[in-house]
Amino acid sequence: MLYMATAKRASTLHIILRIKLQSAHQKAKTCNHSMSAAPIDPSWVVFSIFLLITAVSLIWLFWYPVWKIKRILKQPFPDHWLSIMKNNNVIYDKLPVALQSRLRNLVQLFIHQIHFYGTEGIEMNDEIRVTIATEACILILGRTIDDYAKIKTIIVYPSAYFTQEEDEHQNSVRLGESWHNGRVLLAWNDVLNNSQSIIAGHNVTLHEFAHQLDQEDGYSDGVPPLPSGIVDTWVKAFAHRFNELTELAEKHHHSFLNPYGATNPAEFFAVTTEAFFTEPFAFEKHYPKLFELMQGFYRLDPREWR
Repeated sequence: MLYMATAKRASTLHIILRIKLQSAHQKAKTCNHSMSAAPIDPSWVVFSIFLLITAVSLIWLFWYPVWKIKRILKQPFPDHWLSIMKNNNVIYDKLPVALQSRLRNLVQLFIHQIHFYGTEGIEMNDEIRVTIATEACILILGRTIDDYAKIKTIIVYPSAYFTQEEDEHQNSVRLGESWHNGRVLLAWNDVLNNSQSIIAGHNVTLHEFAHQLDQEDGYSDGVPPLPSGIVDTWVKAFAHRFNELTELAEKHHHSFLNPYGATNPAEFFAVTTEAFFTEPFAFEKHYPKLFELMQGFYRLDPREWR
C-alpha cells in the first residue's frame, strides 16, 4: 500500500512537472514570436546615421573654426615678430593701439594658415613672413581673416622676376602677381621698400592682396563681394573713373592714379587700393566718391593714421 501511494504521488508530480515545462516552452515561443514580429526598421538606421553625420558636419563648420582661432590667439605673440613689425612696417606705429592689437592677431592667423616659399635663392624666414603678413593684413583690419581663406601659398622672389605673357612670345618683368588658385607671388626687395617707407600710390603687397579680395567671388573684375544695395553705385562710380583714367593714359596725360590702373577694371581696383592706403587725403580730394566707397568696403579711414 505504501509503495502504491508513493508511486501515485510520483506520477502526480511527473504530470505537474510536464505541465509546467510545456507552459514555459509555450511562453518562450510566444516571446520569440513577438520579437520576430517587430524587426528594426532600416529607415531608422539610415536616419540615425544621417543625424550623426549632420551633427559632425555642423561641429566642423561652425565650432571647429572658432575653436581653432581661439587656440591660435591664446599663444603669446612672439617678441621678435613685434620687433620685425616695428622695424619693417612703418604703418604699425601710426595705428591706434586697438588696431595694433588687431593687426597682431591677424598676423598670427595669417602666418598659421598660409604657406610661404622662397625661390631663386630666397631662404624663408620670420622676417619675410611677418613683413608680408603685416602689409597684407592692413587691408583686412576692418574686415576678417576669412577674406583670405582661399589664399594657400605665397611665393617670394628676391627681386623683380621675368614671366612669359600668355598672349605674347616675350617675357615681362614683374614685382608681384595674384592668381585665382590662391597663390600670390611677390618680389621681396620691393615689398620691403614699400613697407619701410610710405611711397605715394605704390605698394606691391597691398596691390596683389587687393586682387585677392577682388577675386574672392571668383571673378577678377574690380567689383569685390559687396552688399547688393551698393553694387550699382560702385560699378557706375568705378566705371566712370576707369574710363577717365584710360583716356588720360591713351593721350599720355598726367593722372593722379597710376596709369597702370587703365589696364583693366581689376587693375584699377588694385591701384585705387594703393592710393587709398598710401595717400588718403589726396585720394579723397581727387576722387571723393571713390574714397567714400573704398572706406565703406575696407571699413577703415587711413586718414586717421597720418
